[in-house]
Amino acid sequence: MKKLKGKALAGLLIAAGVIFASCSDAANVSSQIDTVLYLEKPQVKVIAYPGMNYVSWLPVAGAKDYVVFKYEDNNFKESITLTYSTLNYKDVDIKNDASYTYFVEATSKSSTARAVVTENRRSDPVTVKGIVPPYNVKSLELVDYENPKGNKDYIVNSSNLHIEKDALDDTEKLSISFPGKAYLKYMLGYVIDNSEVVGDINPVGAGYISDNATNDKIFYADLAVTKPGVYKAVVLAKSENSHFGDSNIIYSTETVAVEKLDGNGADITTADYKDLGKTVRVVFNQFT
Repeated sequence: MKKLKGKALAGLLIAAGVIFASCSDAANVSSQIDTVLYLEKPQVKVIAYPGMNYVSWLPVAGAKDYVVFKYEDNNFKESITLTYSTLNYKDVDIKNDASYTYFVEATSKSSTARAVVTENRRSDPVTVKGIVPPYNVKSLELVDYENPKGNKDYIVNSSNLHIEKDALDDTEKLSISFPGKAYLKYMLGYVIDNSEVVGDINPVGAGYISDNATNDKIFYADLAVTKPGVYKAVVLAKSENSHFGDSNIIYSTETVAVEKLDGNGADITTADYKDLGKTVRVVFNQFT
């Protein structure tokens, strides 16, 4: 066997060392333990209202969505996936005096970084007793079943349904205020010159007014005046649980008289004349 001279042997050893070091570095990179990042634990609150358990939680940074896990008397019932922008769940599928436990799990977004993993986090369990009155109870009577005893000062009626002119606005608006409950939703409207509501109430804005997170609060809304007359506020209360009957339509004892509307007409923004059909199209901004 031919012996290597000193310089050739030294060069070979150096080359081998470079190759070994390169392989070692690659092995170290490929065998790195992934960095595990944990989402924050959701902070969950559950309130048992008559006919509804209201589950809410604070937003979790980096979460993609949330999964609510529900147990009834320690038996798993269901899981509900909600988007990141949804921070509450209204559970009306409940039984009286049954025990309900809820977990909320924050699910992670997909990680784009190599060797980084984000893990989901589940909240601590929260347990409440369901409150389900008899189904013949009307919405405004549910206050009798609150636990602890409900404050009846926050049940809307004709005397605490208020309507007045909006003194803080140059436009002709009326303001409505009334006390309300967290487990009810309210459709607001008005009548003019002592007319009666026929069919559905003409709503203020879109849909119902509600706040499930806060029991016993004062609600506020504005009404745009449409014509002269004597205005009364009207409200219809519904339970969040459809098993319970709606309230009667409540009329305010207070009235507001609007003698005439402010404004001198309308501002025309565009006007097109079209020969076909001899029609004129006018677009304008209506006065208040």
